[in-house]
Amino acid sequence: MSPFEALYEKSCRSPVCWDEVDERNLLGPELVQTTNEAIQKIRDRMQTNQSRQNIYTDVRHKDLKLETSDEVFLKMAQMKGVLKKYVMDSSHVVGFEPLQLNDNLRYEEKPAEILAKEVKTLRRKEITFLKVM
Repeated sequence: MSPFEALYEKSCRSPVCWDEVDERNLLGPELVQTTNEAIQKIRDRMQTNQSRQNIYTDVRHKDLKLETSDEVFLKMAQMKGVLKKYVMDSSHVVGFEPLQLNDNLRYEEKPAEILAKEVKTLRRKEITFLKVM
């Protein structure tokens, strides 16, 4: 007895023909024809679902276009088990230049330059990496 029969108290049906395994009603060309029809129905349903998901994704997808003067938020995520505790080193200190403020207490920003752009594709989303100077 198969586990399916033990659990549901009936024999398992084939997913293509939905006939009992031990039944032999369809033979030869009839079996091939019904199998092909069932496969075609499955393909049509899969195509419908795929197109529905593509439409859903296309509506919500926005292309990322950045210019030199655009402000971006950079988020650094720590990888588990890879990064070690930081050890202070004087060569890591970034030079600090005091801001040159105008009379109305505003400062003029120097535009950064985007040196490289890389897009990593995960299973369900894309992550854009920028190298700025």
